[in-house]
Amino acid sequence: MEYVDEIKKGLITAVSKLTEDVKRVAVPFSGGLDSSIVAELARRNTDVTLYVAGFESSHDIRIAHESASLLNLPLIEIMIEENDVENAIPVLKKIIKSNNPVVLSFELPLFFTAKNSIESVLFSGQGADELFAGYAKYMKSKNLEKDLENDVNELKNRGILRDKNIVSYFGKGLRTPFLDENVVRIVLSIPGEYKIKDGIRKYILREVGKSLGLPEEIVMRKKKAAQYSSGIMRAMRKLAKNKGQKLGDYIKDVCME
Repeated sequence: MEYVDEIKKGLITAVSKLTEDVKRVAVPFSGGLDSSIVAELARRNTDVTLYVAGFESSHDIRIAHESASLLNLPLIEIMIEENDVENAIPVLKKIIKSNNPVVLSFELPLFFTAKNSIESVLFSGQGADELFAGYAKYMKSKNLEKDLENDVNELKNRGILRDKNIVSYFGKGLRTPFLDENVVRIVLSIPGEYKIKDGIRKYILREVGKSLGLPEEIVMRKKKAAQYSSGIMRAMRKLAKNKGQKLGDYIKDVCME
């Protein structure tokens, strides 16, 4: 398909460049398409270990195991409990300077991975959803190309800085192949009709996954928001309920105790 080879070459070049100085990397891994592509490309240049953070019975733990087995890559589980979330919230709040429960819940899996991984460099799939229309909201977009460009710029200017601050707090570095300047330039020039096709989001990225030899189960896997699929949002709500508070109030007060 048109554009697939160009995207693939851009990603291969980006990953090659980002792995030049490292012997092994950690990949925060939910078992989905984005992190699987990053892992598959990184393994061609360096040793890769996958990490998944979540509650024992969570969707992410189960799917990460399935995908890691399909990729034949080592996976380390970071099993978290309510007290881990409770203890992490005030630390994370200070790192990212946010009281937003959704932002905190989304960032906590990365927090736990950065804290527990032994590798000094983490490779993330961040940026793929904004570049390739991975979120459900894009299905209703009236100007998809413009919305994606705005969201990519917002991620590069703000969101990814949160991620980097979290990882650097633990003395490690974060690298994001999808946000490589050349990859961003290539993907933003691709018409939206290649990104959402026949109701399938990230259509062309799935084609890239196929061309890289990823298993069909991974290529076609639907996205679930990390804060829910990890079990973290449910734990945060339970912590707030135990205090007799709404979630937003609980988050604001948690550092005042």
